[in-house]
Amino acid sequence: MLEGTPEGLEARTATVLSVLRGAAPQEGAVPPGPRVDRELPAGWGLLPSEGTVVRVSVPPAESAEAAEALGALAGRAHGADAVVTGSVPRGALFVSFAPGAPAGAVADTVAGARSRPGWSATLLRAEPHVHAAGVDPWGEIPGLPLMRAVRDSFDPGRRLAPGRFADGA
Repeated sequence: MLEGTPEGLEARTATVLSVLRGAAPQEGAVPPGPRVDRELPAGWGLLPSEGTVVRVSVPPAESAEAAEALGALAGRAHGADAVVTGSVPRGALFVSFAPGAPAGAVADTVAGARSRPGWSATLLRAEPHVHAAGVDPWGEIPGLPLMRAVRDSFDPGRRLAPGRFADGA
């Protein structure tokens, strides 16, 4: 999201989109799609309370490409009702699947994100049928052995929040 006066937003939007796409900004060029509103959209910054939600982290420069790719994976490939939102500067995207979305759409979207260098995907919330399909909520966690060792040193009986993280760590 960009903020500012309507006149300033058009130029700022063109510059940001050009930089994200790897092209030099063109003077006065406003790409199709940006919209200038005085108010935040309804539900801005909120994730849906139902369905499956996947958080995808990408390098910020790849955010626009990632949003398109994730939308294509979820929607066009599987016909799943999914919405991609997030923060371009942070490289944090959220793919929200409508309740009852096919587990295959979720699995393929997660696998597609995890297959890209520098991208990661975590299931923030999954419906029971997605869990039952065996979709890995965490993916590879490089520091997991270290995390287990630290936890075991402080909580050898594993009494504090058991099973709250990947592989029971």
